[in-house]
Amino acid sequence: MIEGVRGTRAIEGVAAQKYERIVETFNTVYKNLDFELIKIPILEKEELFTRTTGEFTDIVTKQMYQFKDKGGRSLVLRPEGTAGVMRNYIEKKYNNQKKYIYCEQMYRYERPQKGRYREFHQVGAEIIGSNDTLDSSIDILKGSVKFLQSLNVDFSLIINTIGISEDRDKYMKTLEKYIERIKKS
Repeated sequence: MIEGVRGTRAIEGVAAQKYERIVETFNTVYKNLDFELIKIPILEKEELFTRTTGEFTDIVTKQMYQFKDKGGRSLVLRPEGTAGVMRNYIEKKYNNQKKYIYCEQMYRYERPQKGRYREFHQVGAEIIGSNDTLDSSIDILKGSVKFLQSLNVDFSLIINTIGISEDRDKYMKTLEKYIERIKKS
């Protein structure tokens, strides 16, 4: 008997029905907010993730399924959706605002723990090319709230920020002083 690959699973029965309801609800909510569906490739060039997430992050050094194809190109199974959506936008040379949603299988090579899988499903929403980041953030939050409400999920929304770059600089200096005081005591 050949067993499935560790960290993967088949979804069927009631679980498949729940999955389908979640995806349909997500798509309906965001399409009503004028987002369009994008299907991104499973395979991407490794450099897409080393350039966008940094060469030494955990996702790059430990968690990507990386391999060389027969042509010697370094490829990965997509570990997340944002980079592929952005690559598509740039590659097609769009210069207008695009609002995308996706529902894809993602792959991360990590030791499977309870409730975590090497192959997992993720939905996401991206707004690209907007000059108004506040309105874009509000659209994403509005969709997220409507999505969770539609699924009857009991949740609370807590928004936190460390402000604009000047605020972050002040915060970092204050944090560094605090850490130095703790080290000395």
